[in-house]
Amino acid sequence: IISHHPLIFDEMKKIGYETVTEKLVADCTKNSIQVYSAHTNLDKAVGGVGDTLVEKLGLNMIETVYDYVKIAELPEKMTLDAFILKLKISLNSSKVKIINPDNVTEIKKVALCAGSGGDFINLISDVDAYITGDIKYHSALNVQNMLVIDAGHFETEKIILQTLKNLL
Repeated sequence: IISHHPLIFDEMKKIGYETVTEKLVADCTKNSIQVYSAHTNLDKAVGGVGDTLVEKLGLNMIETVYDYVKIAELPEKMTLDAFILKLKISLNSSKVKIINPDNVTEIKKVALCAGSGGDFINLISDVDAYITGDIKYHSALNVQNMLVIDAGHFETEKIILQTLKNLL
């Protein structure tokens, strides 16, 4: 089995049949099924999740910071509404969460981190928007001088599946 998210994400003290994860691990072990998960290594790899997210949104790459965060620009400024529509279409998603305490109305420079990138909020500056997939309540309270879009953990990572398929 090849997956993006690992089967075991948190510590497991036993393998049994009480939880879904325990059952999956037990069944894979019993049936000699190997599981390969390319999670954080694929998030930051060249051509990986971050680069795919930049490409899907039609952005021009500037740099990678903090290993996982991509800084990129749109070819031209876009209104917030147009950018949100572009994001939803690109990720095949019907909704996103928006944190916009400073009332940002135009987007040009964007920071992106697929999956759970809320921990980077206080480290990012000089962008109009930060797109990630999992913003916790207290992280959202710290948003300043930019717009933050929680586009969904699954939605920002599922985009790599076609790349994995093509590589195989």
